[in-house]
Amino acid sequence: GESLLRATTSVGDSFATSSSDSDVAKGARASKLRVLFSKLGSALLQQMPAGASSSVSTVEGGKGTEIAVVKEDLSAAQESGVSSDGAQIPASALARRLQSGCTSLAVQNTNFVGSNPFNYLTRSLGKNAYVANDATVRTLELKQCDTSLVRPNLD
Repeated sequence: GESLLRATTSVGDSFATSSSDSDVAKGARASKLRVLFSKLGSALLQQMPAGASSSVSTVEGGKGTEIAVVKEDLSAAQESGVSSDGAQIPASALARRLQSGCTSLAVQNTNFVGSNPFNYLTRSLGKNAYVANDATVRTLELKQCDTSLVRPNLD
């Protein structure tokens, strides 16, 4: 897992330094990388039982990528919430009916340490104006049956 994460992180870093590409091209590549990071997390989750957690990291010298995953029993998560790597998701956010047939819920935290994956966004358009290129950025993904769940308005 670490070798693949290291290779993926290197590819992402090379995109950031390619200044001749358009913002649209950089955004398309960044989107593909986010999918790849998600799939790496799914691979970690594949053989994990409910109640287990795992992580992989390439962070060295204050820069790199780390993925932490946790898998919980769905009914327990809906009753008590779930937490992973400092992020807490309350039970109320999981109260809606989720996919039937699935008995687990997973959380993936991907931390881009010292390497903002959204640095391709154009500051002149008012996007990414407050997040430095070398910022640490965290993405959080909820998964059920290896499918990402999108929940609007999580407070």
